[in-house]
Amino acid sequence: MIDDSAPNGYPIINYEYGILPAKEQSSTVAAAVRAFLYWAVAKSGGSSSHFLSAVKFEPLPPAVVTLSENQIAKVGS
Repeated sequence: MIDDSAPNGYPIINYEYGILPAKEQSSTVAAAVRAFLYWAVAKSGGSSSHFLSAVKFEPLPPAVVTLSENQIAKVGS
């Protein structure tokens, strides 16, 4: 489905999400969660072409990265 030969075809997409508390009991845990999530959406991290090209995925659009980073910043203790 990703490599459809239709000239005007569009790949099927899906955003993943995580449900977590806005306030963690530990500031260490909150910092680790934020660090991982920032890595996952950053172009130099999980959203990098190194990881995505192997499975033929596209990186997140910049607007989605910005929205994600704003939500991640809310995770605290």
